[in-house]
Amino acid sequence: MEPIGLFTEGFTKPPVFIGDVQIDIGNIARHSGSFEINGGPWSLGKQIIIIQSTGPYSGKGTREDEAEMDIVSLSGYVKNSSTIKAFWTCAPKNGPIKGQIKFGYVVGF
Repeated sequence: MEPIGLFTEGFTKPPVFIGDVQIDIGNIARHSGSFEINGGPWSLGKQIIIIQSTGPYSGKGTREDEAEMDIVSLSGYVKNSSTIKAFWTCAPKNGPIKGQIKFGYVVGF
C-alpha cells in the first residue's frame, strides 16, 4: 500500500494514508462488532477516520445501496504499527447486517 495525500512545501511524505478494505463481518447478522485492518506502518496515537463505502459488495449482487440501507457507524484506533482496531454499530432500524462490507479509512502519519 502506497500512502497518498497532499504534499506541501516542507513535507517529505504525505500527511495521511488513505485506504480501502472489504471485511467479512460474519455469517450471523449482528448490530455491532469489531474487526482489524492490517497494513501500516502506522504511528500510535494518530487520528483515524473510517467510513462505510458504497457497494457493490462481494456476494451481495450488483446494487450499490448497502451504505444507504444499512448505515454503519465506525470508530477505531491504531493498535500497533501494523494494525488498526475498528468498532462498528448499526442502528436497529437499519440492521442487523452480515457478510461482506466495504470500508474506507484515513490514518494520519
